[in-house]
Amino acid sequence: MFGWWREWRRKHRLKRPLLSEEQRWASQGAWQWSYVPAAKWKEGLDWIRTFQGEKNFEGCGGLKVTREMEWTIASQAALMLLAYPSWHFDNIQSVLVYPDSYRVQGTVRDLGGGIALQGESLREGEAWYGGPVILNWNQIEEARSSGNEGHSLTIHEFSHQLDMWNSRNADGVPPLPHSVDSSRWQARFQDEFDLARSYASSGHRILMNDYGMTSLAEFFAVSSEYYFQIPHELGEYHPGVFELLRDVYQIDWREWLPRQD
Repeated sequence: MFGWWREWRRKHRLKRPLLSEEQRWASQGAWQWSYVPAAKWKEGLDWIRTFQGEKNFEGCGGLKVTREMEWTIASQAALMLLAYPSWHFDNIQSVLVYPDSYRVQGTVRDLGGGIALQGESLREGEAWYGGPVILNWNQIEEARSSGNEGHSLTIHEFSHQLDMWNSRNADGVPPLPHSVDSSRWQARFQDEFDLARSYASSGHRILMNDYGMTSLAEFFAVSSEYYFQIPHELGEYHPGVFELLRDVYQIDWREWLPRQD
């Protein structure tokens, strides 16, 4: 109903002169921007400015969130929607940031067979339907200047938000372009998930980590981390997964990024 007002505010915000430190924070927030073509960088910068201006960033666990932190998080999230400049994760409003991993009280863990334990768990981050996204600054910084062996907490948690864009529950199926057959994509993604688990159980060396094979939702989130952090390696170890994520993100990041040693 108020989409016109949001678009007007976005255009108005982009007319404001960009401060030199803001451009530096944006460009240094994710190492990938050094390799992105100039035209795409301009689009990415507009996306970063919009996201940073619209989201509510809150520090947790004693952390004071600075504007540089806000721009860094926006810079990393922008990589994911570079092919969709009008999408800004509008389904969430808040980003909570802890200084490091954090403990959550009163969680219930299903151990199978109807047995559950209630207690405390250590979290790196979380993504909730409708928000917020919860991150920790230590992990954000580690993905800031290198491929970080494929790890990016920002991309992981925002992948869950993308996954939940079309469903309350993360199921490993994000919104897809009209040119992509959704049913076929979902079936192929399930096959790749099953194949990775089969290879791992047979002792084969694969790229996917154990957490990525706990569910389709985590398979999508971890694969997305690899897609933006170490795309060459993902394409070599899991070519089918790479092709499916290219359908989602609409950019082949192997064409821009160097292989990570």
